[in-house]
Amino acid sequence: MRGTVLTREGSHFQVLTAEGTVTAVLRGRIKRNEDRALVGDHVTLESSATGWAINSVEPRRNTLARREPGRRRERRRRLSSSSMRQ
Repeated sequence: MRGTVLTREGSHFQVLTAEGTVTAVLRGRIKRNEDRALVGDHVTLESSATGWAINSVEPRRNTLARREPGRRRERRRRLSSSSMRQ
């Protein structure tokens, strides 16, 4: 079953599926990977004896990246000075 991670609380994830929202945990092999499930990730779920488990995380299409604090101010200054010239 496929789903989208909505929230994470400790080791438990709330995952939205076609049948509704379920609580799932990461499988052992995914816990060892650096690329764990994050909010918004599309995942594959598998039923286990204790509930639902995240079996795999699909590759991400987008990335959220932040700029370094100093560079943001410099860019603003450049935008301000170029708009004043016009």
